[in-house]
Amino acid sequence: MPPREESSRLTPGAIVGSVLAPFVSDYYGRRMVIFLGGLLASFGAALQGGAVTIAMLIAGRFIAGIAIGQMSATIPVYCSEVAPPQIRGLLASMQQWMIGLGIMVAQWVGYGCSLRGGVFSWRFPLAFQVVPAFILTCGIWFLPESPRWLIEKGREGEGRSVLAKLHLNRSATNNQLLEHELSQIHDSLLQEHQKAVRSWRQLLTSPTGAAASSSPAAYKHSRNAPAQT
Repeated sequence: MPPREESSRLTPGAIVGSVLAPFVSDYYGRRMVIFLGGLLASFGAALQGGAVTIAMLIAGRFIAGIAIGQMSATIPVYCSEVAPPQIRGLLASMQQWMIGLGIMVAQWVGYGCSLRGGVFSWRFPLAFQVVPAFILTCGIWFLPESPRWLIEKGREGEGRSVLAKLHLNRSATNNQLLEHELSQIHDSLLQEHQKAVRSWRQLLTSPTGAAASSSPAAYKHSRNAPAQT
């Protein structure tokens, strides 16, 4: 099987993961999606690194793709929901910086392993993906849940407590900032429920929904097209 065909198995997995992520995220919370994504990424990397057949390698790529889709759809949302207003945009955009850093690390690891030769030259780079995935899987539970998700689920007290820890200075003498954040969350939830898309048909047929769903696909294709020619 050509390398490009094997590598392409990552994309269908990412599509599946990105479609499933909102449902899991809305029901179980942002941290659970990231945790599951880390587990799947670890499992997928282990399958790839230990593959003894092409089928195992393809399965590992597909599972890793699901993890990528889940986390790509959830982590920017989580970052924007827990970040203080003054650094919200910076923190949400850090995902792209981390992707670039990951690509650079992967290239150097691959180059270093290529000097060794043998099966190590491809097994180790694939298995090395377990390291950041495992760190994320364990580390996410040391971070707070999204206050917006907590409030949306009726857990106002927990959401208020998280906001107080995230947004208030220790020297703060009033809760004006906290109340402002709570008000913004309630207003955005109200607008979201009023303008919510109720079905897949509405998403794909309404002008706004069609534009929102087709633009990312066109952008992704434009980035991948040069590599496929």
